[in-house]
Amino acid sequence: MQPIIQFEKTLRNLSSPEHFIYSKYDLRNIFPNITDSNLNMILSRACSKEILERVCKGVYIFDFANFGKPNVLYHVAAKLRSDCFNYISLETVLCETSYISQQMISYLTVMTSGRSGIIDCGKFGTIEFVHTAKKIERISKNLFLDTKSKMLKAKPVQAYKDMIDAKRTTIELISNEAKKELSYE
Repeated sequence: MQPIIQFEKTLRNLSSPEHFIYSKYDLRNIFPNITDSNLNMILSRACSKEILERVCKGVYIFDFANFGKPNVLYHVAAKLRSDCFNYISLETVLCETSYISQQMISYLTVMTSGRSGIIDCGKFGTIEFVHTAKKIERISKNLFLDTKSKMLKAKPVQAYKDMIDAKRTTIELISNEAKKELSYE
């Protein structure tokens, strides 16, 4: 069987509405005995045949079953920093809870124990990772598991504290009344 056909068949068997984002490392496990250059060739062919779609460097989406893409950025963020403590915070949380009136369409802000960086995910949007040295034990009361994203998410008070700690200039988008409210929670 040709490698690309085997590859697609394997992905069809592995994928589901909850599992459709793959890192290059994940995909390497389908062909553990081939060289990196051969894997790159297979990934390139899979993208050109629209079996896979490249989201960003080293991350691919398999959308054979047309699972939909409303939560792609959350899945990608979790995949990119799977070895780190992460939680959704900053402008994303404050926009969702209307403390910031401007909408951040296709832009996700994530606090991470990993390195800071902005990841362009093409048509899916942008993920901004902001480094934090905070320990989960210290802030756990201000975090919750978001069922939509399947990630930890900050409560608005924590998102506001994170904005102050990260010295975000967008803090000026929050009204003085809202700042007072968030400071007392």
